[in-house]
Amino acid sequence: VVIDGVPLALQAQAVSDLADIERVEVLRGPQGTLFGKNAVAVLINILSERPSKQLEGNCEVTIAERGEYRARGTVSGPLSDTLRARLSGFYNDVQGPAYNTTLQRRVNGQSGWGFRSKLEWDATDNLNFLFSGEYRESNSDCCTFASIRVVNPVIAQLEAPVVASPTNRMVTEDTPNRADTDQITMSLQADWDVGAATITSLTAFQDFNLFVSQPVDRINSNPVRYVGTAPYASWNFNQGIMHLKQFSQELRIASNGGGDLTYVAGVFYSHGDIKRPYARRRAVCASGTTIGAVCASPTYQSSSSYARLKTDNLAAFGQIEYRLVGGLKAIGGLRVQYEAGKNYGIQLGVVHPATATLLPGVPG
Repeated sequence: VVIDGVPLALQAQAVSDLADIERVEVLRGPQGTLFGKNAVAVLINILSERPSKQLEGNCEVTIAERGEYRARGTVSGPLSDTLRARLSGFYNDVQGPAYNTTLQRRVNGQSGWGFRSKLEWDATDNLNFLFSGEYRESNSDCCTFASIRVVNPVIAQLEAPVVASPTNRMVTEDTPNRADTDQITMSLQADWDVGAATITSLTAFQDFNLFVSQPVDRINSNPVRYVGTAPYASWNFNQGIMHLKQFSQELRIASNGGGDLTYVAGVFYSHGDIKRPYARRRAVCASGTTIGAVCASPTYQSSSSYARLKTDNLAAFGQIEYRLVGGLKAIGGLRVQYEAGKNYGIQLGVVHPATATLLPGVPG
């Protein structure tokens, strides 16, 4: 996925509302001889509107059934003869389709907001600069699932009062699911028209954060309950964080005009740094007599870990097209790429001093 020429470091960054879109292109792969970032399959190219030379604006508000509210707006226009600006933003709040009987609220909903600003400057008749800055935030109580069929009678008993069926939209979890993101993207594009060709430089920085909290047991286990011969009774604490930073630089030259011979060539570099702390905790109820009864003396185990991945990508690419006759073209392209990654990971200690160590590799 590429937004305004900037390849997203993670596909998860694209799962967010976008405002003020000019067009979306779905390009058949491979695209590695045309774009800075390699794309061996389909490339989704999203282009937002540039600042306008006349004052303009728009606003859109949507109110729909089942608690869906959305709003977005844009204002754009000139600041001087050579300077133009554009500001757009969005907000949404969508009610979840499932109902949590324990927490007594709807779940699997999502809210988010964001804005994008652009400043375009015609430095000379043939030199143009475009600065873009964007912030997006998404908060969701995602992703729980409702049982449609249960074959284990113990599970059915622990999920009460929920009854599994194809039309069931109720759950009994005692801990909210969370999947929250925020991201900042900044880029500076320079286009220099030298007559027969245009030289383009695109510098970008991305900062993306993801927080996920997903209870594993999927039942109401607070207080801890006896679940049968399996000793593990509660997995309410299961959290991970991902923090990504990426810098990228692309420099390319592309022919102007629609003659028989057209070409594009360039170089691309990116450096990524991903940090991933993770922690989980479970309660153990080793013995009991009645399924679902409160555990008399549960014990607790926990563990945490930390991982980090650094990547460097350097590539040179190019493509030439020559019209032989009519609509028949000869196309040749080449990409040379070097990519290296350094991964580091460590298993840390317990999450809380009062818990025993949850060893890695234990099922659950």
